[in-house]
Amino acid sequence: MGVHYFDEMDLFLDGIEWIHAQINYEGREVDVGDIMTSAELCTTDRRDNGIVAGDTMLIHIKGKNGASGVMELYPRPQTQGWMMGPHILGSEGQLMIRPNPETFVDELWHCPFDVSFPRHTPEWEKVPIDPERFRIGEQLWQRRQSIWSVRDMVDAIREGRQPRLGGAAALTSLECVFAVYESHFTGTRATLPLKERRHPLVSRLQASSENGE
Repeated sequence: MGVHYFDEMDLFLDGIEWIHAQINYEGREVDVGDIMTSAELCTTDRRDNGIVAGDTMLIHIKGKNGASGVMELYPRPQTQGWMMGPHILGSEGQLMIRPNPETFVDELWHCPFDVSFPRHTPEWEKVPIDPERFRIGEQLWQRRQSIWSVRDMVDAIREGRQPRLGGAAALTSLECVFAVYESHFTGTRATLPLKERRHPLVSRLQASSENGE
C-alpha cells in the first residue's frame, strides 16, 4: 500500500476526513494471522517496509471538500504496473492519468461524459501536454510527477509556504495507511486524526500474544 496514492487523494479531496476499508488476503478477509513483513508478502520487495497485511484492498475515502474517493488495490503481474493511476469522475466528464504501456510516460485522457460504456458514449481523447514543461536545463524528464513535485518545492521556498508534498502531507498519508488497517479490524470508519497513535497492526499482534493466540 503506497503512501503516494494517499498523497493524490489528499490533493484531489482538499484533505481527508475518514476512511472505511476492507482488506482481503488470498480471497478471504484478513485477520491477525495474516500480518507479515512486506518482504514476505512481496518477494520482489528490495527494502524493509515493516509489517503489512493483505493483498487486496477496497478503500472508501471521504474528502474535506465534500467529494469522495475509492481506492482499489489488488495484485497483478509486475508487467502490468502501467495500469495504475488516478481516475477522476466529475459532473462534466472524466479525467484519467495513465503511463503509456510502451514508454511509461504519463498521459492525460479526457472523456466528456461522467459514465463510460464500450459504445454509446463519447470516446476518450488524449489531452496534449507540452513536453517542454518537463524540461530542466538540457534534460527532458520522463517522470512528470517528479518534475511537478520538484518545482512545487522550489515555489514553496520562494513563496514561504509548505510544499504540497511536505512533512504535513507525508504525516497525513502515513496516517491514512494506519486508518485503513484500523477500519478493517474494527469494521467501522476511521476518522482522522486517529485517537490511537500506535500502529494498528502492532497493537493487534501484541493483543494476540497477550491472549496466548
